[in-house]
Amino acid sequence: MCDILQIQVNDVMTKVTWDVKDWKDVSNLSAFDNKLLTKWANAVKNGYFRYKLNIQGSAVVPGKWRFFKELNVERGESRRKPQEFYSVNQPFNAALFNFTRIRDEEILFQIKMNEALGNSESQVNDYIAINVSPLCEGHCLILPCVEKMHPQALTQYSIEMTLCLLLQSSSPTLRIAFNSLCGAASVNHLHLHCLYVTKPMILEYLDLEVFEGPCYQMVNYPARGFVFQGSADSPDDLKSVARNVFKLTSFLHSQNEAHNVTMTRSKLSESDKYLAYFRVYVWVRKPVVGAKVMSGFNPAALELFGYFTFKNEELYKNAEEKFLCDVLEDMTHEPFERNYEKIKQLFG
Repeated sequence: MCDILQIQVNDVMTKVTWDVKDWKDVSNLSAFDNKLLTKWANAVKNGYFRYKLNIQGSAVVPGKWRFFKELNVERGESRRKPQEFYSVNQPFNAALFNFTRIRDEEILFQIKMNEALGNSESQVNDYIAINVSPLCEGHCLILPCVEKMHPQALTQYSIEMTLCLLLQSSSPTLRIAFNSLCGAASVNHLHLHCLYVTKPMILEYLDLEVFEGPCYQMVNYPARGFVFQGSADSPDDLKSVARNVFKLTSFLHSQNEAHNVTMTRSKLSESDKYLAYFRVYVWVRKPVVGAKVMSGFNPAALELFGYFTFKNEELYKNAEEKFLCDVLEDMTHEPFERNYEKIKQLFG
């Protein structure tokens, strides 16, 4: 039986900085981080992954945006074959692989929310499991309401629960990502990725401007998208941001628009010492229809955030800033413009 991870909605932390020499120093990490990373390391020792994590290269890309890139060839060669999707609204299919089929030893925690989230979903089982084809150390899956077999579409409960998990961490490196169907998701069963991206990222403090109401947009970033922000010490902000993110993603789902979401700690400017805020980025993007090429370059939520993973050495070596900016612009500019007025009305 897996361990129980007790989470309080009001249990949030604000004193998180990037002045950390060793991000894995136990004195700098919360109980949540230490438990997750210890159990993840034990899973490595026990051979529960499809391959031994072997990052063959990593670098900060020279340029304005300081993108971070890594080379992980085994993820292209050894991961489970992604499912094929032709609609963002594709229904759950129990005959295909889903997370009710994972081995018990892949599950690190069962999550128990000590305060109900105002949703009957809080009475069902949520889990954190290893990603058996990891991108980096600590790469896990958040699996909300597994037995309900929700398709890969965010619910308000899953957003709020996931933000609670983000704020349990005292590491500035923890990021959480969601890919919709046709937005590079590989499994049609509700899940999000959580992982430790061990570089400061510009989207932690990128300048924002009001788009409409509580919704912001990024200023001058290559990938045009929408942003919601709250204070890490405010449970009310957490709930409000979750409601607004769900309002936007459910609208995109209803319009059959592929989308990606990234959640992160944040601060108001680069010079701020503390990451006392959190942000949720939502991108509407060009769809990926049919089968993904396992060894190919399939940019999704993490790439939009500035963390590029490659499974091909030549692509990795040639990935300079202009190429990466062109990729992000091509993914997002036309879908952003096409939905601009509709989303203004949504929050107006």
